[in-house]
Amino acid sequence: MLSLLEGWALTTGFKQWMNLVGRYRPDFQDRLARGDSSEIDDGHNSYPSGHAAYMFVAMAVVAWYITSLCGLLARPARFNFPLALVCISPLVLSTFVAVTRPADHKHHFSDINAGSFIGLACGTFAFLLNFHSPFDARKSGQPKLRGGAPEPPPRHTPAAYPSLVHSSQADS
Repeated sequence: MLSLLEGWALTTGFKQWMNLVGRYRPDFQDRLARGDSSEIDDGHNSYPSGHAAYMFVAMAVVAWYITSLCGLLARPARFNFPLALVCISPLVLSTFVAVTRPADHKHHFSDINAGSFIGLACGTFAFLLNFHSPFDARKSGQPKLRGGAPEPPPRHTPAAYPSLVHSSQADS
């Protein structure tokens, strides 16, 4: 949850900073014809796409978390392709949202590309702030602990499951 909030905050900062430049939306002429001042003011906030940015930041964190949790990048195994499809499925959803933005004439494709890149970069950065690298076989999927908290044992070793280790030693 912290990664999502940090990613959202970073994305909001980038989006607001880039909106200072302003770019007219494709439907700006229609907004002028209607004459509503709030619509006209919003008509120059096309670049970058907020919908694409916020969907990509959220789904990037989720995709990295799933990838880390199953150890897709840390441990080569059989049947990685179906697992990879599961891991990138959140990004497919965010891509769907992004490509539907031009349908209502609110964004140009460059707005969507920029928003998607900002969201993906901020989501990846926020994930790596709070979780160990998905390439690390020992700590993949584990959160980074701060403030002197003791590190838990790695998930994929017998020490991570002490009850199983003790019961197998008692059986011998």
